[in-house]
Amino acid sequence: MKPLSDNDVIKNLEKLGESFQPLQGQKENLYNGIFLSNKRSEKSRINTWIPIIVSLVLLLTIVAGAYAVITNSFSLGTGKDVTASWNHVILDQESSNDLSGFYLYFDGQSLIIQDDTAGIGPSVFDMSEEEVEDAVKEYTAKRESLTLRAGEFPKYRVKKNKDFYEITVPGKEGFTYTLEKIAPRKFMGEDGIQYSTSTYID
Repeated sequence: MKPLSDNDVIKNLEKLGESFQPLQGQKENLYNGIFLSNKRSEKSRINTWIPIIVSLVLLLTIVAGAYAVITNSFSLGTGKDVTASWNHVILDQESSNDLSGFYLYFDGQSLIIQDDTAGIGPSVFDMSEEEVEDAVKEYTAKRESLTLRAGEFPKYRVKKNKDFYEITVPGKEGFTYTLEKIAPRKFMGEDGIQYSTSTYID
């Protein structure tokens, strides 16, 4: 290696003192490395989110569809109308409780409901006045929670879906009450009350 003279050393030191001017190619490489790599990473982030969003939308669609199918399977609104086959059918409450003693008669024109326990109320023997008031309040609240009530209700409809029967009474005093057939001549209401009949019903 040739030793540098003093003049060569001074010239090289002067070059080092000059400001660095990168070449055009170096400038482009630096720009691409800083700015374009960020854009690429943003695009890649967006591209990774797109499949996740599509999957979520698809999952929500499947869940909504399944919910609609399940809801429709339990809804009796589209069931078979069997009102005519309930003509002159009597349902007598079989399960005993102090809230109701229902007797349902479908006469073809009206649904007649009798309640043998209406107005009896709770047993209040050996109770203080405060306990009697609480018992009456509780009993009244339970009575009011029952769907069925005594009366004569015209233009009723009965719809069947598998072993479920939906009795619909229209109008201001109307209601909807669902029965499940648990044996050939036995039914259970939506409130857990069991009924029996002497008639085999469609």
